Amino acid sequence: LVNKPARHPEHSKDNTQLRNKPLAANLHQALELAHKATPDEAFAMLVYTLRLGKARAASQVTATVEVETTHQRVVAFVQAFLKESDGGSRLAAVVGAIIRLMNEGHTVKVYPPNYSDRFAKTSGDVEIHHAKATISAFECKHRPISIDDVRHGIKKAKENGVPEYWFVGAVGLATGQEKEIQDEIRKSGERLDLHLIDILRVLPTWAALLNPVRRGQFGAVVAEILRDDMHRSEVANQAADLWNELE
Repeated sequence: LVNKPARHPEHSKDNTQLRNKPLAANLHQALELAHKATPDEAFAMLVYTLRLGKARAASQVTATVEVETTHQRVVAFVQAFLKESDGGSRLAAVVGAIIRLMNEGHTVKVYPPNYSDRFAKTSGDVEIHHAKATISAFECKHRPISIDDVRHGIKKAKENGVPEYWFVGAVGLATGQEKEIQDEIRKSGERLDLHLIDILRVLPTWAALLNPVRRGQFGAVVAEILRDDMHRSEVANQAADLWNELE
């Protein structure tokens, strides 16, 4: 199983892999009640759960799509949105949205930051696929990029036959490892196309390359990735709210 909490054979509220401990405890109690309930009681619980899901779906915020959204709006949105990391989901969603919009003829997959590449056989947080091949992968780090991150990414690229690999950071490189990282990129770059970038530095250029129409779709795509690809509805709503506030 690619989801770490799901690798446990039984649900346990004490599972250390679960991030939301109160929600896990409530779910555990609900499962225990359902296990002991009569068929009518279990049906009533299911109906109630479905009603909650419908109410939650109705509360989802939609990001506006506007033709000719300004370059400044996209830059301001990303700068504000990345002030928090949410476990790396925000950076991956921003990068995923840009790559998806700029590669409309290809399949672009975006994975949650806690997705296990070992079990899912993924190459990066964002991947570009052509036919059945992964032609480019992006490793997104909302923390200082370390030499171990770089070596691990290069190893995945080689093992999975990915010809191009990107390391995208939001807060720079690990202190004291800058030269070692650059040397590793230079050495391995003889056989792979490797790129090491800071999202905030390349953002103005990337936003310009989107063109006015795709810039207008940017906020909606970020929210869509967070909601559908990462299952982070709350963060998706925050992204949509922020996008809608900006002009």
